Amino acid sequence: MKDPWNPTTKEIIEWAYTEDAIFPEQDWDLSVCNITNVAEMILNIASDTNCPNQVFFLYCLYLLVGDAIRTSGNTYNIESLQNILQSAANSTNTDILRWVERSQTLLSKPETFCYDLWCDGGFVYKIDKMNEKRRTHL
Repeated sequence: MKDPWNPTTKEIIEWAYTEDAIFPEQDWDLSVCNITNVAEMILNIASDTNCPNQVFFLYCLYLLVGDAIRTSGNTYNIESLQNILQSAANSTNTDILRWVERSQTLLSKPETFCYDLWCDGGFVYKIDKMNEKRRTHL
């Protein structure tokens, strides 16, 4: 990868499908989310249950929404966000559908924004992971 702060979509996709991939940059999530027109690609990878780094891209979806709300649309356009949510609403992936539902709730009630949940991986790495463990132990 030439420049981890400005990765190409090809480099991101190659990284996504690399087993045990190491973040090329400490703030790799910010690098990935900072690319123009990236939401569709992130959604596609996050929807792919065969992708070894699927969870990271699911986290990136939450980060896109959280940052858009946190900055009132300065980091990611709210209208573009609504378009990607509309597209994702047809998914059969339960993680994506949960993201859509949470995102629509946040868009309608931005005062409920919580940085830890949306921008620090709380939903993906903490809340949903705990629920997943509970389901597997029942």
